[in-house]
Amino acid sequence: MDGPFICSYSDILYRPSVISGLLASRDDMTLSIDTKWLNRYGERTEHPSDDAEKATVASGAVTRVDRKILEGDAYGEFTGVAKFTAVGAERLKRSYHAAREEFGGREFRDGRTFEKAYLIQLLQWMIEQGERFGHSDTPGGYIEIDTQQDFDFARRNWASGGV
Repeated sequence: MDGPFICSYSDILYRPSVISGLLASRDDMTLSIDTKWLNRYGERTEHPSDDAEKATVASGAVTRVDRKILEGDAYGEFTGVAKFTAVGAERLKRSYHAAREEFGGREFRDGRTFEKAYLIQLLQWMIEQGERFGHSDTPGGYIEIDTQQDFDFARRNWASGGV
């Protein structure tokens, strides 16, 4: 992580446009945000929308990323894909080590220890520490696969470009 990189959750599918949008961002740290995220949740009865990693934005920056954001307040859903320039990677590493130093072995967020925290919890902590995350918007072009229902949906719809 000494240079620029894109990271991705392992339980998702996304179109090349998600990556090209991230690469076009001038921000050192950029999160991909699905602005049409609720369209997918109509059929996701096994994974409710209140469990989505929702985001709010203002002035071109992500202001919050959290599952507890209300649907009506959410700008979109973090897709699990993010871009870090070399400078952004250094800020991420520095923040990770600072959070680990402060919270290692103790509660970090939402009753979780630092070691069991979600990535979005570290990202939110970074935002609260004054770090800026840009956002690259995608109107769909992404599927999270958490359940058999999600897998079946992806098999029916992904190859045809229906998502």
